[in-house]
Amino acid sequence: MIALSNAVEPLRMANIVTGEPVYEWSIVSIDGQPVRASNGLELSPTIPLEQAGKLDILFVCGGVDVQEVVTPKILAALRRLAELALAVPRATDRRLAAMVSAIVVRVRVELARRQV
Repeated sequence: MIALSNAVEPLRMANIVTGEPVYEWSIVSIDGQPVRASNGLELSPTIPLEQAGKLDILFVCGGVDVQEVVTPKILAALRRLAELALAVPRATDRRLAAMVSAIVVRVRVELARRQV
């Protein structure tokens, strides 16, 4: 949860400080179903990942034992997103970022992308 808060709260505060919706975000999961955090709390996503549309940045947040919960389906979806970002003009404006222990997931996506 702390990784998610660290990703969202600066954006939310920027909107408050500017008085404008400078940033917007969605909470997504692979299938749009709630996801249980390592602290036991459930997070309800707003949409499934496939409906997210164009993303300027995707934060992958991880908690305790992230390696044990990352499925091939999750890796494939993140790999697909990373490849799409590279195929789009000005792809340098699009990022796949990892927060806290999700760096393990980010590295696995990058390694898999390089093998293709």
